[in-house]
Amino acid sequence: MKTSKMLDVYFDYACPFCYLGLHYLKECLPDFPRVRICWQACEAHPRPEKRMTTPAETGWWQQYIAPAAQAAGLPLGKCFSPVPHSDKAFEGMHFLVSAGADDRQLWAYHDAVFRALYVRGQDIEETGVLLLCAKEAGADVGAFAAALDEGRFATQEAAALRHAYEEVGIQVVPTYKSGAKVLAAASGIGLTKAQVSAFLQSL
Repeated sequence: MKTSKMLDVYFDYACPFCYLGLHYLKECLPDFPRVRICWQACEAHPRPEKRMTTPAETGWWQQYIAPAAQAAGLPLGKCFSPVPHSDKAFEGMHFLVSAGADDRQLWAYHDAVFRALYVRGQDIEETGVLLLCAKEAGADVGAFAAALDEGRFATQEAAALRHAYEEVGIQVVPTYKSGAKVLAAASGIGLTKAQVSAFLQSL
């Protein structure tokens, strides 16, 4: 009997390349039923960094993000700027994991957060926005809100960042890691679906 392969997925809700990269991963996974995902929070610009202004005026959004999203069939709104911090959204993810959320619920939450930011242009630092995302994932919205308001998972999110940057040495998101095998996005370019599929095939 073949054993499962654990795949660590380092990502950031506030990274459009992760919006694309996780979509490719989700599309590829049905062909690789042995792969099990461990979601790893990895904020590209954590506090106390200021909210980053997306350089839309350079054509970066139109050159890389918009065409890739269109080719993938992903909805995409205007370039959102300044980009929200994603720590609260990740605290929500940690809550879901602690509450025993299954893969379907976690994917639903990820998709909802990405849509809030990249389709509807909503600020994912706002608890109200995240509550709607939690509702889409079938979470206990009251318990979710209390966890965010009390900062119950802030320490866990800080530990997740130390793990990603100091222990693993992540330099760019998304990064997929299974054992010694690593697939990291190219800075400012991201990943293609073909790269994601080939990486999963190699596991």
